[in-house]
Amino acid sequence: MTLTRSISGDPPQERRRAARAPVFVNAHGYHVELLDHRRIAIHRDEWLNLACRSIEPNIFFDPDFLLPAARFLSGDLPTFVVIRRVVDGRMKLVGLCPISERDMRSGRRMVRIWRHPYTALGVPLFDRRWFKGAFDAMLDWLAHAGRSALIFADLRIDHPFARMLLHRARRIGSRISTFDVHERPVLHTGGAAIRSTNTQRAIARNFSKLKKLGKIEFRAARSVEELIGAFLTFLSLEEQGWKGRRGTALAEEEGTARFALTAVHALAKRRSCYVWELRHCDQTIVTVVAFGQPDNLVCWKTAFDEKFARFSPGLLLMASVTDAWLTDPAFAFADSCAAGGANTTVARLWNDRVRIGDVLVAVSPRRYDFRIADAHERVRRSMRRAAKVAYHAFVHPGRK
Repeated sequence: MTLTRSISGDPPQERRRAARAPVFVNAHGYHVELLDHRRIAIHRDEWLNLACRSIEPNIFFDPDFLLPAARFLSGDLPTFVVIRRVVDGRMKLVGLCPISERDMRSGRRMVRIWRHPYTALGVPLFDRRWFKGAFDAMLDWLAHAGRSALIFADLRIDHPFARMLLHRARRIGSRISTFDVHERPVLHTGGAAIRSTNTQRAIARNFSKLKKLGKIEFRAARSVEELIGAFLTFLSLEEQGWKGRRGTALAEEEGTARFALTAVHALAKRRSCYVWELRHCDQTIVTVVAFGQPDNLVCWKTAFDEKFARFSPGLLLMASVTDAWLTDPAFAFADSCAAGGANTTVARLWNDRVRIGDVLVAVSPRRYDFRIADAHERVRRSMRRAAKVAYHAFVHPGRK
């Protein structure tokens, strides 16, 4: 597709509007209702305020990232569980959780937290002061609606929200199961920037080789215009690389490109988007895109010019970005969001790890319903793994 700076326009297909459900009030006075993505957009400022005071930040559930995804991406839509309570004489938003509209419409007893391929964290937003009551209210609402279980995808198992979830589930006697627990690299303040001596030598060697061929420049985009320009360069690099050949680059489809540009533009205006580039002879050879604030960053996307692959440009750029973060007094934490775990470039640079997994929780102590949901999920995941093995055996015969 042709890339432009336009980030406006209607989605390719009209989204259907769901009827507004009645408000549910639990025994502790929490109000729970279900809103579609059009109605929740009206409450963007209140939602943004909740995101800033959440028990665990999640930029992927920030309104400026999630609403463009709901508007432009195809497939299942989100519908939002909105939780309020009276605070200082007025109703205050204390919880927000996107769930699968398909699950709600189909009447499935197990409901999934909504996600799409461009997220790497599934932590819903709960007020750090009222999170226990808000979480209990969501489970009460699901039980009242006849659901048996709720599954959260991509939680940081040892971080605040997952710890709260496990504690609350045990307290009310609800069963829990975890799936697909794995580790991915993260960086903390004072963390080790370089993993091994071999990595340090590889970085120095490749920088030296590149410098012999021409000028090298490490650049961080600052203004909104610079960020959009740098992101357009990223889209072009990604489309020219292996993702473009596979058909999974963001720019391959109009909807994904509009989603990405809209989200990046909105986050850039709030100084919540960062784009770093490594340039060689005034040409960008690798780009990294990150979201959040210095105390809680997520690395979202990276792309490089394959003509420079022998110099490991991703390693060189991430080494420079890491050094910049560790010298920034405001920096505290960064999540690589790397799907490959120990087999990724950033794993050579960052020693710290965080456990990531999916958590299935019963909405009430009715264990019979939960056993069915748990067994169904295990079978589904087992079949999916078998299908992937069969696919790769067919596409890449003989590869181990």
